[in-house]
Amino acid sequence: MKRMISKTGLLCTVTSLIGLGVFAGSIEEAKAGAFGIREQSAIGQGVSFAGVAATSGELSSMFWNPATITGVEGTRTESIYSYIMPSSELSNITTSGPAAQGDPGDVGLAAFVPGSYASMQMTDSLFLGLSVNAPFGLGTKANFGSKSSFHSRTAEIKSIDVKATIGYRVSEMLSLGIGLGAQYIDVRMNAFPSPLAPAAPHELLGDDISPNFTAGLNFTPVEGTDIGIGFRSAVFHTLNGTEQLPPTSALTGVTAKLTMPEKVTIGLRQRVDDAFTVLAGFEWTNWSRIGTSPIVGSKAGTALVLEYKDGWYASLGGEYAFDDQLTLRAGVGYEHSPVQDSHRNLRLPDENRAWVSAGFSYDVTDEWGIDFGYSHLFVEDAVVHASNSGTGASYRAEAESKVDIVSASLRYQWKSEPMFAGDDPIERKY
Repeated sequence: MKRMISKTGLLCTVTSLIGLGVFAGSIEEAKAGAFGIREQSAIGQGVSFAGVAATSGELSSMFWNPATITGVEGTRTESIYSYIMPSSELSNITTSGPAAQGDPGDVGLAAFVPGSYASMQMTDSLFLGLSVNAPFGLGTKANFGSKSSFHSRTAEIKSIDVKATIGYRVSEMLSLGIGLGAQYIDVRMNAFPSPLAPAAPHELLGDDISPNFTAGLNFTPVEGTDIGIGFRSAVFHTLNGTEQLPPTSALTGVTAKLTMPEKVTIGLRQRVDDAFTVLAGFEWTNWSRIGTSPIVGSKAGTALVLEYKDGWYASLGGEYAFDDQLTLRAGVGYEHSPVQDSHRNLRLPDENRAWVSAGFSYDVTDEWGIDFGYSHLFVEDAVVHASNSGTGASYRAEAESKVDIVSASLRYQWKSEPMFAGDDPIERKY
């Protein structure tokens, strides 16, 4: 009886910790190409996310590759907290037509991004996990009455992804994993088409919950070499919401289809000696899925015109085990933005960027551990532009952007052995 109560209490505690991520899951800025969120691991942050799809013995890798859960012995929880600090300043702004003349200002919004993970090793080969993340997000906001207000003043996308994961260790060389779950997404966009009536917005709101899955494998051909391949499925959302058109405040019911892209991540971890490990990674995201989404029911004939191309990201990093408690990290990366020049506007002034990162992990005790990662993103200058065919208004500007990201996580090892290792056999009595 004591054993049963202990295990039940542990499961409730793990579930409660995971639930914290649900209530804190609003996202206002994306820095993983278009509006993807890569900040899912403080350990990965410290190496520019190199090698995150390969087994590292750390729980947060399951976001990219569910098979990596088989590298986490016993029962463990991990909570990660990231703070993204973007800056997007405009210069050489030109307008035509009936556009307001105010300065849009710094349109980038800082964001707090949490995430939570839990895993249980049931037997020597079977592992179960649960995660709460925010894979997608966007947040830009121009000053009221700015030169771009006719097209966009505020743009927000928020997401929460909850997933149950199963990992199975086939052999010492091969592990497989799959995750099943659902993703919630919420979209809000508004604009002020007429500078003569700045209090009358055109606003679109919509949300949806749809299923998705992850799958992956981890291969260890020789001791010290880990290769991982992870897949995150597309998510087919049908947004149900409302449209508000000036000059009235009447709401119209609208719907729109919005598909979040699938992602493939490849990771490599190569141990050089007892202290040093080289990491490498490559990520491809099928952003070209997202073209133009008509707003069904819109009285203004509105559509979400995105027309992205595929995005990719490559990274290289290293880990150095200073001693049994402290591990140091550093990494670099380069990302090719999926946003095309012909469709880049102030809602998302995204461009190619280079990553430079550093971080560390420290095991405070055998149970508690902390991780820290910092990245600076050098974003290429971009030209943003948009027009309104109904009013004839247009703007064009040059955007200069940069991003700083800080991530920290807290790990706790509840149990170091499989859940049923050494349990007494069940005796059935009738």
